Amino acid sequence: MLYQEQHRINQSHAGKQCRWSSRNSNPRLEAFGVGLQPTDQTHRAVFTRRKSRLIIVPHRELGTIPFTALFKKGQGFLIDRYTVTVTPSLQTLQEKTSTATGGPLVVGNPSPMVGKLIPLPGTEVEATAIAQKLNTTPILGEQATEATIKPKLENASILHLATHGVLQKSEDDINSWLALANPTPDDIEDNRLTIGEIFSSNLNAQVAVLSACDTNSGQTSGEGVVSLARAFLKAGVPTVVASSWKVPDQQTRILMEEFYDQLLAGKTYAEALRTAQLKVRAQFPNPFYWAAFTVIGEGDRTLELP
Repeated sequence: MLYQEQHRINQSHAGKQCRWSSRNSNPRLEAFGVGLQPTDQTHRAVFTRRKSRLIIVPHRELGTIPFTALFKKGQGFLIDRYTVTVTPSLQTLQEKTSTATGGPLVVGNPSPMVGKLIPLPGTEVEATAIAQKLNTTPILGEQATEATIKPKLENASILHLATHGVLQKSEDDINSWLALANPTPDDIEDNRLTIGEIFSSNLNAQVAVLSACDTNSGQTSGEGVVSLARAFLKAGVPTVVASSWKVPDQQTRILMEEFYDQLLAGKTYAEALRTAQLKVRAQFPNPFYWAAFTVIGEGDRTLELP
């Protein structure tokens, strides 16, 4: 039932631009709390509780469920009781020391974008603010091309990519990508950071924040959801922050700036996201605005500045 509701939300926004600036979207999101009773044995999740922390190992399509927004009468949302981390498997939660030799890589509002995608001014404001917090210079606008970004990915210590996320899937294949700048039509690069390119990369960042639409959505396989988030995990990043639907530009900017404020105050990735989501919820109560993002992987780590 949870998967069906999430699928309905995704379908209701199919074909629309990611990182919206629209204010008229108000999809209804309901769920049934921690006492999840799947409709059959192919949909199940393992819940591991550690006091107020909850580590969830979802199966197949359940990997895209916004668990923080699960609601139970008399108890409220799951986020009111737990700090939530999702992981593809408990074996994923292994200590991995970042060997990055570079600084943070912060990208915002690549433009003009490939495929005539509309500019996202909120992502430029977001990237500028976050880069300042991390004491680095963001890569914005025409500078954010594939030729500029790809060589920096491997040795970046922190990845923050704020742009359009594009989910393209057919019955037999999936080709998700993050949009980069395409200032010259004859560029030898396609200026799409694709799921295949990420899977084949060797990344050393401690965290990848995919501040874009549908970065935790994709084709379902026996290993779970094949998404951009999964690609970054496979490429070596132990913690990924990713979205399960088309996220609104304004509220995502607020959430991300608060997320980094909390990280810099010493909170773990999962705690920082929870605090940021609660802040956005106070202004915009509908889960559509605050529940799309999930910490995947090692949510109990803290940010280490280079």
